[in-house]
Amino acid sequence: MPVVAVDPWWVGYHDDVAARALTMLRMESASDPDLTAVNRAVYVIGPLIDAELDRCDPLPALCPEPILEAAALATCNQYRRKDAPFGTTGGWSDTGTQAPVHPDPLYGVRSIIAPWKQRWGLA
Repeated sequence: MPVVAVDPWWVGYHDDVAARALTMLRMESASDPDLTAVNRAVYVIGPLIDAELDRCDPLPALCPEPILEAAALATCNQYRRKDAPFGTTGGWSDTGTQAPVHPDPLYGVRSIIAPWKQRWGLA
């Protein structure tokens, strides 16, 4: 079966995903550097979700709400990575332990987008 190129869904929903992420981050009146960073995060997350979905048929004309929510959540996580000191989730802990930031940007949203994944091939 030939691989069919599908138009990326996220290009048409970039502004919507960025607005949702800004609302989640409570940054409706964000400054220019923050807006630039959130927009850059959408451009990072969009292709990753697109690759994870691995679709041969395009998504419906109206993108499913859970995919938009997952994209906004992943965008927030990608934006917040800059605040993680030394790649950990906490700068100080009374127990002396710190949890590392997960290296996978889609960690936590894969289960949300799984129903729309099409190809589950093994390599």
